[in-house]
Amino acid sequence: MTTARAHLRVSDAYGNRKAAQVLDGTYYELGSDQARMGAPDYVYLSGSGVSPRHARLMHMGEVWQVTPLTPLGARIGRREVGKDVAADLTSGAELWLGNNLVQLMLPNRSVSETISNPDLGDLELMMNEALLDFEDRRRDLFDGSAGQREALLSAELDRLIDVELASVSGPGKVGTINRYTAEALRRPLISACLMSGTRGDVELAYSQLNPDQRARAVELREELASELKLSMTHGATADDLARIRTGFDEAFRAVHGMIGETFKLALIRDAVRERVLGLFFRLGPIQFLLDIDAISEIMVCGPDRIFVEKGNRMFETGLTFASENELFTVAARIAGRDGKQLTEGAPLADARLSDGSRANIVASPTALNGLSLTIRKFGKKHWRVSDLRRNRAMSLPMERFLEAAVLARKNIIISGGTGSGKTTLLNALAMFVPNDERIVTIEDTSELRLTNRNLVTLEARRANVDGRGEISIRDLVKNALRMRPDRIVVGECRGGETLDMLQAMNTGHSGSMTTAHANNPQDLILRLETMVLQSGQDLPIHAIRQQISAAVDLVVQVSKTPSLAPDAPPLARQRTIVEIAELGAYDPDTGQIPVNPIFELADDGDLLRHTISGYIPSFFEEMSSRGLIRIDTFFDETEEREAQHAA
Repeated sequence: MTTARAHLRVSDAYGNRKAAQVLDGTYYELGSDQARMGAPDYVYLSGSGVSPRHARLMHMGEVWQVTPLTPLGARIGRREVGKDVAADLTSGAELWLGNNLVQLMLPNRSVSETISNPDLGDLELMMNEALLDFEDRRRDLFDGSAGQREALLSAELDRLIDVELASVSGPGKVGTINRYTAEALRRPLISACLMSGTRGDVELAYSQLNPDQRARAVELREELASELKLSMTHGATADDLARIRTGFDEAFRAVHGMIGETFKLALIRDAVRERVLGLFFRLGPIQFLLDIDAISEIMVCGPDRIFVEKGNRMFETGLTFASENELFTVAARIAGRDGKQLTEGAPLADARLSDGSRANIVASPTALNGLSLTIRKFGKKHWRVSDLRRNRAMSLPMERFLEAAVLARKNIIISGGTGSGKTTLLNALAMFVPNDERIVTIEDTSELRLTNRNLVTLEARRANVDGRGEISIRDLVKNALRMRPDRIVVGECRGGETLDMLQAMNTGHSGSMTTAHANNPQDLILRLETMVLQSGQDLPIHAIRQQISAAVDLVVQVSKTPSLAPDAPPLARQRTIVEIAELGAYDPDTGQIPVNPIFELADDGDLLRHTISGYIPSFFEEMSSRGLIRIDTFFDETEEREAQHAA
């Protein structure tokens, strides 16, 4: 194929384009010399870490080479290039000069002509850059509508794929085709493992294939699974993924002889279209993970490490982004949809996805080993307390007691660590609130999904780039007191708003609920003290403890523990209630608040189980007189054992 004119794209570390330049010549210098800006053989680079004569770029026959001219050197991908060391620069490769991302694009050049032993990721990276270049050069074709843009880019991608596949077809290119095919089969196999034990259609991975091809692709997936001895069950996901990481190449060699060349090209086309268009219009390789209900968290640690939590277990998926820039594109899109922007001065961002999932982004220079993206998914299931009990998060007496406590308008704080299920339990308990009561919910990021008719949902807001417009949780708690609430539900108390919440619980808003980070009820008391002091009120400790004792009736401690199911795998974990305790009256002699456990999680030989302590809460008579609970709830475990046996 003939070499097209090269295009040079310069972006900052956050993916924001700085410049684009057509390279008609064969020699260029790159640097920060403002006096040479605009010179035909000079590419100006702004920002930090760039010298006036930082590097030269030369067209050497069939390849472009970059040579750093300063001890600051350069980086191509993750490879450091020292001063006066020439390095080949392939189409789409990430060349870092200071904090500038420089990319050379040859959109009409085959990836196999510019990269030795390319893999499917190289091809997709080139296709992505070629589409960006096409969109830049042919703005005249686009009318601004999303549908027309997708149709034009899809058609151009088909043309680019045709050109590339034609260039690698033939006897001498078998190795390249096989590498592409292997990756095109590996990804759906990973997807099938991640979907094991969940609802969904794995065959959706082959969306561009015709029915016969899709059926054959599914057969190949099953043959590969058999070669790898994959269990393809919910509890074996981590083990299956490990087998794919270590044994897929050998398994592919065992089956690839049965795959016709035409079908290989169809698999490659399907994989490239799925990946490249997914990056343009969706969220790239993590979109599939977002669509799996059983996955609760997605953690991206740089472009080549994507972890998920599924079934209370965390493991590496084996999925990757093609480059740091591709990862940044997805992160910036998530932030942008929520009105946020990633910049060097603001590398941190919290955002909410369209389904309500929470995303946290940490970019460079704060993230030292690659951009970090953490997504706490917003589950589609509305968990009720009865659902949690069936999942062994609590016992039947605990369920009945918590329902009675909510109906009796007891103030409850749910305590636990990150990811222990605090918000899920808070949402479930709040569903017990009668419909004729007015609830005001206050959250940093909206997650609660209550169905009460008289419900007001408030969400905090961070300051804008000018430092204005912040609305804190504390502002909202104070405002909620003017909204005539029967109950206030705060997603999480983290600071000075704790004082306002305690005062609300003490002044006519009984039955309110919130969560806080603490390892046990005793630690929670200390944590509440610390957060009250953050309010700026100069209160003595004994006054704070009196306030806590008077305001908080119950602490529900949640944690991740070994699974309570008798047939659970050895490493299986689950979220469960480990203690429900009543806070007693403040003792002025000792200066302490008694913590009285009502229900606990006990080690019953080889198995953990929920037990009744025998302590009767001080407000039992109040609940009993209203017919909310019976005394045997605190003594008789027979019914609970029968319920566990039935489960």
